[in-house]
Amino acid sequence: MKKRISAFLICVLLCLSAVGCGKGAGSAKVAPLKFGKVEKNNPDSFVASENDNFSLKWDSKNKRVEFFDKEKNRTFSYLPDEAMEVRYDADGYEVINHPQIISPINITIFDKSKNIFDKIIGHNGSDKKNEFSVSKTNGGISITFYFEKQQISVQVDYLLRDDSILIKIDPKKIAEGDKYMLTSVSVAPFLCSVKNKTDDSYLFVPSGCGALVYADEEKADAVDVSDEMYGIGSREPDDSAIKTLTADLTMPVFGAKNGDKGMLAIIEGGTESTSLRINTGNSNIGYSAVYADFDVRSHTTLYKNEDWGSVNKFSNELTTNTLAIGYYPLYGDKADYVGMAEKYREYLLKNGMKKSGEEERMINLEILGGTKVTESALGVPYDTVYATTTVKQAEKIITEIADITKEKPVVQLCGFGDSGLDIGKIAGDLKLNGSIGSTDDLKNLSKKCLDKNIGLYFDYDALQYKENSSLASFKNDSALAVNDRNIRLKYYYSWCGTVDSTGKGWNNNSNFTLIKRSLIPGILGKITGSADNFGLKGISLSTLGSIAYSDNSEQKYYSKGQMPEQVYSQIKKIKESGKKVLLSNANAYAAMAADYVLDSPSKSSQYDFMDEDVPFYQIVFKGTIPLASSPLAMSGDVDKAILKAVETGTGLTFAMSYNYTNKLIDNADVRYFGSDYQNAKSLIKNAVDEYKDYFDAVKGARIVDHCVVEKNIVKTQFDNGVTVYVNYSDKDYDTPFGTVKAKSHIYSVGGERS
Repeated sequence: MKKRISAFLICVLLCLSAVGCGKGAGSAKVAPLKFGKVEKNNPDSFVASENDNFSLKWDSKNKRVEFFDKEKNRTFSYLPDEAMEVRYDADGYEVINHPQIISPINITIFDKSKNIFDKIIGHNGSDKKNEFSVSKTNGGISITFYFEKQQISVQVDYLLRDDSILIKIDPKKIAEGDKYMLTSVSVAPFLCSVKNKTDDSYLFVPSGCGALVYADEEKADAVDVSDEMYGIGSREPDDSAIKTLTADLTMPVFGAKNGDKGMLAIIEGGTESTSLRINTGNSNIGYSAVYADFDVRSHTTLYKNEDWGSVNKFSNELTTNTLAIGYYPLYGDKADYVGMAEKYREYLLKNGMKKSGEEERMINLEILGGTKVTESALGVPYDTVYATTTVKQAEKIITEIADITKEKPVVQLCGFGDSGLDIGKIAGDLKLNGSIGSTDDLKNLSKKCLDKNIGLYFDYDALQYKENSSLASFKNDSALAVNDRNIRLKYYYSWCGTVDSTGKGWNNNSNFTLIKRSLIPGILGKITGSADNFGLKGISLSTLGSIAYSDNSEQKYYSKGQMPEQVYSQIKKIKESGKKVLLSNANAYAAMAADYVLDSPSKSSQYDFMDEDVPFYQIVFKGTIPLASSPLAMSGDVDKAILKAVETGTGLTFAMSYNYTNKLIDNADVRYFGSDYQNAKSLIKNAVDEYKDYFDAVKGARIVDHCVVEKNIVKTQFDNGVTVYVNYSDKDYDTPFGTVKAKSHIYSVGGERS
């Protein structure tokens, strides 16, 4: 179901808020610089740096930094070329550019005296008043923007590279006065923009698998929204945090296509502290844009239910993480979302992503071990873990599915730990639940899977917990919010609109928290030891790859700081120990380090302003990191879910439970729906019959092209010569390879129909 974002409600909540400043925990915290004298310096135009491909210039007249492509004779800037042209309206009056279009920087501040947020457009607050200072640096340009009224200054550095320009901010060079707090800053907001009503143009947003936003003025409302990178940062203490289980922003990229010219932005520093702002459909501005807005300090909003008011608490200190965005120009047939995905994949390969040693598997099984249910003894209710699949039953499932399909599946053992699928002790207390099996059972299963080349991964929740154990104290080892209270998280599941405790389904008991960030390496070390004890070669870390969160225990973890670096380095360390790592619904920083990714996103968050879903995620990772779908039965439309897998050539996933019972309905993980093994066997057999030949044809191949031929008809090309047409419509469609029937697909190998 599509969601509408109420800008009015957001404004009401912000206006009703009151400020408080959290002191945070830990020591040696670095406070912002004190705002000082405004220095004005707009030197004559100059070339700051150049190489064989590009030059970086300061344009004194238009007060802008220009990134000039010598070969294409094209200029890129945060002030669009079209906006610099003299234009007249229907009455003959000269058109005056909206301040947002020509603004090099925007900031969001909190006014302590008025208890309100305010967004300051840089053109009005600094640029227009000539309150900035420009200087040439080694390889680029540095501009300090002064907001004298608010007593805030921000230094922005522009650096030329062989194929791009890097724009960065060092938070240690931000200065503040006493009345206002800087909460976020965005640079070059219209560098990735297109003029409204322009043919063959759109914005790209990395929501879930990826989405396009067309630059038009025909939407019901003008849109100016913000979405947080890698999902809500779990900054709220106690029971006030809601994480929406729709698609998050999974990749730190965004872009714009304008005819044969495009721009890809890769957030290269402070990715975890970023929100993407999408501004489209506004006829007064005339342009649509997507840009990064960096949180520069930790904050928490505490809502007062009784009067709809709220209290905002901030860290006194700023994040210590450098904030940086690389802008990469693209041309011709590389100016679209496919070219953007290729450029991003190239960037990841240069920065640590390596081809996985695991092969893509057509069949992937999420076997569900157990969940808590309420039983009764002598009329007294008590909670216990009901074994929906024992280890020995898991062995039977794996053996039978391998025989039926003639495939060697990848298997994820979910909820086999101490509390089953429910959140309990950290990492399931590193042991099997007694009702599910024994260590010897698991060792035997592991050996048999290894002998048969079946990938077996035991899932550990390394981040979420709600009970004390020898690994972590619920009171003392939790991540902290700004007010030094434990962060506790609720999930809001979009399909049913209810709160849950498992992170996948719905339960009423949702009082759980996240582990202190500094403890993650130690927890993962113990998980690796546990896997050794079980004889396992594969470790599944489903939450580690998909959750990014803040921890005010240490300044470097403010605003989700260093989550990508921490997770990436820890996954590498586990792999260096000889283990393979499987992730679920992984953010880009985790996916690039993984051996295998299940639950790869197949749709965007589908907000009203998003016009088209595109498989950007799959274009980036397929052929390098093996991908598989979410469990088919969870989709609500199995046939369509299979077609989505066909579109990108990814593996099929099935959730399995051997002892399914109706008592699971009231408090079960949503993966239980359609998981009854006896019923699911026929689904798997039918899916394999339909999918096997095609999957074998595209197994291990990269996607090199993708397009929407027309509504509900998509075409995908792979680097091994296979081309597939997928027909989501209710009518047959003619392709160069023949007619593709409704709700079906047709593909060719080297131009010949299959």
